[in-house]
Amino acid sequence: KVAGVFATGLLQMTVLILATRYLMGVQWGNAVVVVVLVALVVAATASLGLVIAVLARTTAQASALGGAVVMVLAAIGGSFVPRISYPDWLKTLGLIGPNAWGIEGFQKLAAGATLSGLGPEILALLAMTAVFFGIAVWNFRRLVK
Repeated sequence: KVAGVFATGLLQMTVLILATRYLMGVQWGNAVVVVVLVALVVAATASLGLVIAVLARTTAQASALGGAVVMVLAAIGGSFVPRISYPDWLKTLGLIGPNAWGIEGFQKLAAGATLSGLGPEILALLAMTAVFFGIAVWNFRRLVK
């Protein structure tokens, strides 16, 4: 299931990037670095989804909680309104999820950054993936005992 969620996320991001590139002319930056950033954003997001799935008691609860978490992280992470317009405290709070880090990374790439210029974003997304995945595995192991 984890591989399926990851593959679905990769497919969605690939369609988004290719569609915006060829239908709207969006320049995403170096293709290899875009692939790396996409994989990291999807891994962090999928790992967060695993935490929600493991902590929920029912499918309906997981769906409701997942939807709420996604919307809150999208809102505070800058998916709807650029974070630059937020007060400082909200800009900082937005960094708790993968949205802000992914958006920052994609903006840097579009401005010409290379992989070495994405250090903070890469580290943050790797850390989120490790922490979320670790929490999910630990709670899953606890459930099956």
